[in-house]
Amino acid sequence: MREGTPEAEVRGVYADLSTASGCNALVKAEPACDILVNNVGIYGPQDFFEISDSEWTRFFEVNVM
Repeated sequence: MREGTPEAEVRGVYADLSTASGCNALVKAEPACDILVNNVGIYGPQDFFEISDSEWTRFFEVNVM
């Protein structure tokens, strides 16, 4: 990004976005942004039909909420 746009202001923030406190830390560190790269996501290698409802709920809460 800096190579193509050397005047760009680029910063990084480490925050665990699977938790409310991590989300709050991100917003506190960067209350506004133009681009957000978010790589939070979970899924376990397991048989689709053997995943419990509670595990599907956990996947949804972390990956979507």
